[in-house]
Amino acid sequence: MITSPRFDEASLDLERGVILEEIASAEDDPYDRIYDMTIEKVWDRDFGRPILGYHNTVQGLQRNNVADFYGHTYVANNAVFAVSGNYGTDLLKNAGEKLLSMKKNESTITPKSPVISKDPLWIVEKRKDLQQVHILLTRDAPGRRCKDDFDAFKIFNTLFGSGMSSILFHNIREELGMVYNINSEFVSYADSGAFMINATTSPKNLDNLVDSLKKEMGTLINRGVTEAQFTYGKERARGKLLMSTEGTLLTLSRFLDDVVICGKPDSLDDLITRIDRLTIDDVNASIKKYIAGKWNVSLLLPEKKQQSRFLSEASFKI
Repeated sequence: MITSPRFDEASLDLERGVILEEIASAEDDPYDRIYDMTIEKVWDRDFGRPILGYHNTVQGLQRNNVADFYGHTYVANNAVFAVSGNYGTDLLKNAGEKLLSMKKNESTITPKSPVISKDPLWIVEKRKDLQQVHILLTRDAPGRRCKDDFDAFKIFNTLFGSGMSSILFHNIREELGMVYNINSEFVSYADSGAFMINATTSPKNLDNLVDSLKKEMGTLINRGVTEAQFTYGKERARGKLLMSTEGTLLTLSRFLDDVVICGKPDSLDDLITRIDRLTIDDVNASIKKYIAGKWNVSLLLPEKKQQSRFLSEASFKI
């Protein structure tokens, strides 16, 4: 499979059909759709295109296209072998021999980081099949090589939008009852990243939801996080990291992700030490640095006419 794939026409046609169905499924799912339409506009072309591809490109893909791409890209000098679990030296020896038997070429893959749009974008799509408004707010965020900012912002993301004790879940879902789904996400590459806030609400609640988000983030910028919020963020981040060691696949994924993006993995002890030494001042400084200013706004709306102050403003600024 790795060194001598057949790429027979029957298998390619079968997989093409599966991928086309997967593309259709992603387009039908509002959660998938709002992320795809956002990333495509907010990030540069190398990172903005959907992993699944487009209907027309997948439909028109021929065997020679696949084989040529594979032959140029999947070579020994671009390969990473990773293993985790109860393995012996024979496995490593055999894998090494297989890697050495693969052909090489002059190509090199240099790890890249996405370039996020500097001008705030307003992205709107209307659909007949929706009853709720889906909103995704995005901003640039620190990359992994900037370890101090990265670690502090990771704690902020955890306390802000991860879990039932997070600020977004408690203050907007549990206290105000305006949403069922609300969370934040921090995606980071070597030199850049993105911070995203995702929520779903009824059209009548959109303005109140936007006002509430602005209020929560404004409070964090002006007053900082509380000791309780900071402790929750650190302990949850620390706990998730420790839980990732309980399965070989999770361990493997973490190490491989570090190698592909940054060139080498961080040890668990190093990661825990970095979390433990963070202070509340570090997190508050990161909040002021990264969440103030203008944001990109993406909206999936029901097709019927919306009565909303936010839609007429066409901006989101903290």
